[in-house]
Amino acid sequence: KIGWAWPPLVGHLSRSDQFALLSFKSLVTRDPYNVLSNWDSNISFCDWNGISCSHGSQRVVALNLSEKALEGTLSPYISNLSFLQVLDLSRDSFHGHLPIDFSRLPLLENLFISENNFEGLIPQTLSHCRGLQILSAGDNQFYGSIPKFLGSLSELKSLSIHGNRLTGTIPVTLANLSILQRLTIGQNQLQGNIPPELGSLNHLWILDLSSNLIEGTIPLPLANLTKLISLDLRFNKIKGPIPPNIGSMTSLQVLALSGNALEGLIPDSLYQLVHMSNLYLDMNALFGPISTSINNLTNLQKLYLNSNNFSSTIPPALCELKDLIWLYLQDNFFTGQLPLDVRNLAALGKMDVSVNQLSGVLPATLFSLQRLEYLNLSKNSFNGHIPERLDGMVNIEAIDLSHNKLSGEIPKSLEKLQHIHVLDLSFNLLEGEIPSGGKFANLSAESFLGNYALCGAPKFHVPVCSDGANKHNNVNMLRVDFFLASGGFALVLIVWILIVAAKYRKRGLEKHDQEESEANHDEFGAAGMVSTKADVYSYGILLLEVFTRKKPTDERFDGDFTLRQWVAEAFPLAISDVIDGHLLKQNNHETISDHVAEGRLLEQNNSETVRNEMLFMIMETGLSCSRKSPTERMDMKEVVARLKTIRRKASPLEE
Repeated sequence: KIGWAWPPLVGHLSRSDQFALLSFKSLVTRDPYNVLSNWDSNISFCDWNGISCSHGSQRVVALNLSEKALEGTLSPYISNLSFLQVLDLSRDSFHGHLPIDFSRLPLLENLFISENNFEGLIPQTLSHCRGLQILSAGDNQFYGSIPKFLGSLSELKSLSIHGNRLTGTIPVTLANLSILQRLTIGQNQLQGNIPPELGSLNHLWILDLSSNLIEGTIPLPLANLTKLISLDLRFNKIKGPIPPNIGSMTSLQVLALSGNALEGLIPDSLYQLVHMSNLYLDMNALFGPISTSINNLTNLQKLYLNSNNFSSTIPPALCELKDLIWLYLQDNFFTGQLPLDVRNLAALGKMDVSVNQLSGVLPATLFSLQRLEYLNLSKNSFNGHIPERLDGMVNIEAIDLSHNKLSGEIPKSLEKLQHIHVLDLSFNLLEGEIPSGGKFANLSAESFLGNYALCGAPKFHVPVCSDGANKHNNVNMLRVDFFLASGGFALVLIVWILIVAAKYRKRGLEKHDQEESEANHDEFGAAGMVSTKADVYSYGILLLEVFTRKKPTDERFDGDFTLRQWVAEAFPLAISDVIDGHLLKQNNHETISDHVAEGRLLEQNNSETVRNEMLFMIMETGLSCSRKSPTERMDMKEVVARLKTIRRKASPLEE
C-alpha cells in the first residue's frame, strides 16, 4: 500500500539482521569469488548473495554460502538471526570455535558446516534447537565426546559428525532418535563397543562407524535394520564372526567390514543380500571357501576379499557376476586354476588374485576382458605359456605376472597393447627375445628380472640375441654343459654328469628312496611306471651329489640326516661350505662371494662371478627338484628352462 511502513519493532529486527550479516562479512578474510561484493547497506539485505528472507516479515531465514572458498572466523552476531532455519557454510575454509548461541536460533532446522576447520566442543546450546533435522558437521576439528543431548533432538533425520577428533564412546541415547535416517560418526577416535540399542533405529538408511577404535563384536540386533542401505564398520578393532543373521538386512547394498579382526566363515545368509553392490571383507582373518551361492549377488560390482585366510578353489559361480567391475582376492590361500569362465566377467575393470596358491595354465579366455585395466596374477604357481591373445584386452594399463612359473616366449602380440604402462614378467622361466615394439620401448629391465633365458636389447640387461638363441632343444639342455671352467675340464665335467645321470636312474639311492617312499607313493601307477615328479627328484639329488662331491650314502649321512638336508641347511648363506672345493677355486684362489651366497646374482662380465652365480643357481635347482612334496617340485619343463638360463650365463666362459 502507498505510504505503508513497517511497524517499528519489525524494522528494528530487520536492522538487527542486517547488522548481524555485516558483522559476519567483516570477519571474512578471503572472498576469492567476490560473493559478498553486493553485501552493501544501500541494497536490501534480502537481495544479497546467499540470503533468503521470509515473505512477510523480511527476516533472514536462510544463509547459504557453501562452496564459496570463504575464509575467516564466524561472528557471534549470527545468533541474532532469530528466524534462521538454514545455515549452510559447508565446504568453505572457516576456522576457530563456533561462537553461535544456538539457544537464540529456535527455528533452525538444517545446519551444514562440514568440510571447514572448525574446532572445539560441539556446542551445548544446540540442545535448544528442538526442530533440528539435519546436523552436518563432518570433516572439521571438533573434539571431546559426542554429546548425549543429541539423543534428545527427536526431529533429527541426519547426524553427520565424521572426520573430527571426537573421543569417548557412542552414546546409547542416540538410539532415541527414532526417525534418524543417516548416522555417520566414522573417522574419529571413538572407543568401546557398538551399542546393541542402535538396532532399534528402524528408519536408518546409512550407518558409518568406520575408522575408529571400536572393539567388541557386531551386535546381532543390528540385523533388525531392514531399511539399511549402507553399513560401514571398516578399520576398527571389531572381532568375532560376521553375524549369522546378517541376511535379515534385506535392503543392504554396501557392506564394509574391512580392516578388523573378524574371523570365521562367511555366513550363508550373507549370500541372500541380493541388492548388494559393494562387499568389502578384506583385511580380516576370515577363512573357508567362497560359497557357490555367491552367484545370488547378481548386482555385485565391487568384491574385496583380499588379505584373509580364504582357501579352496575360486568357484566358477563367481564368474556369473556379470556386473562385477572390481575383484580383489589377493593374499589368501586359494588353490586350483583360474576359472575358464572368467571371460563372462565382461564388465571387469580391475582383478587381483596375487599371492595365492593358484596353478595351472592361464586361461586363454582372459582376452575377452576388454574393459580390464588392471590385472595382477603375481606370486602364484601359474605355468605354461603366456596366452597369445592377451592383446584382446584393449584397455589394459597394468599387467603383473611376476613370480610364477611361466615359460616359453613373450608373445609379440603384446606389442599391440596401446595403453599399457606397467608390464611385470619378472621371476618366471621365460625365454627367447624380448619384444621391442609398441609400449615395450618404454619398459625397463625390472620388468624382466629373474628370467635368465631371455635375450634382447641391452637396456633390458639381458644378452643380445643370436641367430640360434632360440634353437636349443631339450636334449641339448640335458647335457648340462655348464662350462664351469675353461678348457678340457668343462668337457670332462659334461661327460661325467651324463654318465652319472645314466647310472643314477638305473641304480637309485636306497636311502633316499626309503626317505621319499611315503611322499612318492602317489607317483607310481599300477603298472609300476615312475612319474615325471619322481624323475625330477632323482635328478635333483644327482645335481647335489655332483656339485658337493658327496654321495647320499656317505657315512656322514645317517638316520634322518640326508644329503639334501645338509645342503638345505647351508643354503644360501653358507652354500660355499658344501660345494666341492675344486669348483670354487679361482685363479686368484678366491671362493664364492658373500653377495652371491645371499642370492643376489650380480651381472658382471668376469668369469669368476659368472661361475659363482651358476653354482648358486645349480644348487637352488637341485634343492627345488628334490623337495619332499611332489607338488612343490619343479617339473622337467621348468628344469629345462633353468638349464637354458645357466647355459646363457655360461656363454662368456665358452670362449
